[in-house]
Amino acid sequence: MMQHNGGRLPVTQKLVIGFLTGIVLGSFLLNLPVSHEAGASLSYFDALFLSVSAVCVTGLTPVSIIDTLSVFGRTVLAILIQFGGIGYATFAIFLHMLLGQNIPFSQQKLAQEALNQETGRGITGLVKLVVTSSFIFEGVGAVVLTFAFRAHATSLAQAVGLGVFHSISAFNNAGFDLFGNSLMNWHDDILVNVTVSLLIIIGGIGFVVISDVWRKKRWERFAFHTKIVLSMTGILIAAGTLLIHATSSLSWLESLFLSVTSRTAGFNSVDTGLLNQRTLIVVMCLMWIGASPGSTGGGIKTTTFFTLLSSVKAIVGRHEATEFNRKISDDSISKAYAVTTISALLLVLGVFLLSVFEQDRSGLLPLVFEAISAFGTVGLSMGVTGTLGVGGKCILMVLMFVGRLGPVTIADSLRKCSVRHIHYMEESISIG
Repeated sequence: MMQHNGGRLPVTQKLVIGFLTGIVLGSFLLNLPVSHEAGASLSYFDALFLSVSAVCVTGLTPVSIIDTLSVFGRTVLAILIQFGGIGYATFAIFLHMLLGQNIPFSQQKLAQEALNQETGRGITGLVKLVVTSSFIFEGVGAVVLTFAFRAHATSLAQAVGLGVFHSISAFNNAGFDLFGNSLMNWHDDILVNVTVSLLIIIGGIGFVVISDVWRKKRWERFAFHTKIVLSMTGILIAAGTLLIHATSSLSWLESLFLSVTSRTAGFNSVDTGLLNQRTLIVVMCLMWIGASPGSTGGGIKTTTFFTLLSSVKAIVGRHEATEFNRKISDDSISKAYAVTTISALLLVLGVFLLSVFEQDRSGLLPLVFEAISAFGTVGLSMGVTGTLGVGGKCILMVLMFVGRLGPVTIADSLRKCSVRHIHYMEESISIG
């Protein structure tokens, strides 16, 4: 991690402050009367929750978006989703580009950290790709979804609004909808399911992978990271589809969509509250793993899960962790275990606190599901978000925030700027 000196804030602290600033500003805008439908009201606390959920591209909401927010409010929500999806650092650099200003070195460092890059080389080019690809994929998705929603809209303008909003929400893996029941009315519509699924997948593989695939186009030329992400994404989608179909009465299309959306998107074409426990366990595992680094999604990330599996296989087989003719670095393995451990401890603590604050409102399983959904920035719910009290909503907001920025980023932002490195004698510990 980068060294800090003088009175300068560490990069990770700047990222945290940037996201918090966006959240606070968004909460004020969503709390304005102009953001509400006639006769509807939204407390500041619920506006804050909604802003956290949007900036952290989660999708959990304590109110019905279509019944509560006006056209202005929905526009604010879409902007917050876009801001959270491409990230504060990318957003800041893009503004400098629009204004024709030189990009400060500090902003490049922020983008380097946010996009999980080892160096700052080519960071401005990557930022251009992030913004350009976002608008291209969201634009194409908006056109297709406008066509798909046209028959259910009262006017072409409304169909365009629905298409644009849901395309932004899908590509940024947010899961917010303007129908009140997500995409349940389109559970058997192939065009809607495939379009939204592709937007979720592309947004979830990460902009670095998108860039690598665009430039190299052939598997053997792809970077090690790209091969891991594409392999794990395909395996998780296929395995999730098979397990969901095998443990439920859902169709293959519904199972595929649920497998895709469970990994941080949050749209649902079936009622999540009616799923049996076996299917819910599969969904919770997918939510916990999440999307890929440098993407619009959350979770511990596909590369972390891949590294854990490779590490375990190497330990059992007593050999080095190697995949695709490459050795996984010890530093990557250490970070994978750190992310997994911190996320597990955070979820245990979150579920415990939820059970304390909400002991008279919900059973344990819905609370566990809600906590994992918040941390994975998924947005799927068993219908308890709106029933939670202030304490429960505060816990979910913390989980969403940590899940979006990453446990290691949050932990690093809390440590002191000056760190002394002391070397001690190495000792072995009996394990297992």
